[in-house]
Amino acid sequence: MKSGYLFRGVLLVIAGALLLMANFGYLKPTFWWQLIQLWPVMLIALGIRMIGKDIPYVDYLVILLIFGVIGYAAWGSYTGTAAGPKETIRFKQQWTDGIDEMDLTVNFGDGSLIMGSGDTDLILGDLDYYADQPGWDFELEGNRGTLEISQEEFPSGSISMPWVNRQGRRWSLDLHREPIWSINMNSGACDIKADLRDISIRDMEINTGASNVEVRMGELVEDCDVVIKAGASNIKLYFPERTSVKINLSGALSSDNLEEIGFEKNGDTYYSPFYGETEFNYEVDISVGVSNVDVLFY
Repeated sequence: MKSGYLFRGVLLVIAGALLLMANFGYLKPTFWWQLIQLWPVMLIALGIRMIGKDIPYVDYLVILLIFGVIGYAAWGSYTGTAAGPKETIRFKQQWTDGIDEMDLTVNFGDGSLIMGSGDTDLILGDLDYYADQPGWDFELEGNRGTLEISQEEFPSGSISMPWVNRQGRRWSLDLHREPIWSINMNSGACDIKADLRDISIRDMEINTGASNVEVRMGELVEDCDVVIKAGASNIKLYFPERTSVKINLSGALSSDNLEEIGFEKNGDTYYSPFYGETEFNYEVDISVGVSNVDVLFY
């Protein structure tokens, strides 16, 4: 096969593979921005091929150079190192009297996500980002509000890279103490710390990759459902001392401290001491990969 046909064929395969990955959400929108910034390297590669067209294996060298450019663009789009400096935007949703219930969805990505309580705004947040500014959508119908905060750099279906820049991006969110909250958090590899002792939580779901998850619950709602779905993670859950906690634990291989602190096991379900004898009840479903799960009472 002539080298010219091979070279053009490989370029078509690369272009088709990139477009296919983009269609399935495996490339961040910032990837294309990174690739455009590197277009002079493509000219250099083509120049090398024209000059060395009679030199054996020059096509392979040019193809390797093109792959290097694509790899660097992908790396830069995930880490943010080539996407410009990190910026922070302050998000504030003012408190409105009469809001009794709130549904909150947070689509984050990789980095550090911190959640706590406040008493001035409905929600106050400092949100780090690189290329694409986070977006939010708030709706109020009667006494129930709905809020979704999303990071556009983390499209659904994108591949998480847990070893890269986990601490580079940080979101901090403070929730008003008065409403009863339903919370849904979706992230890639992430450090999650949620101090919810002063917040009324009816239900919460955390979907994350290989992460560190630390959640502190309180005694403000009698019945609360918690769902955690994670990859290889370290999970710590804190509950008030005299509360009823039921935990359904499943995963490929996990270590836990449940029986050590007095939980009774029945199949994959664990029951805390004093289960069924207290006013406040938690039902927790945890589905993880190779992870460590610790429960502590305070």
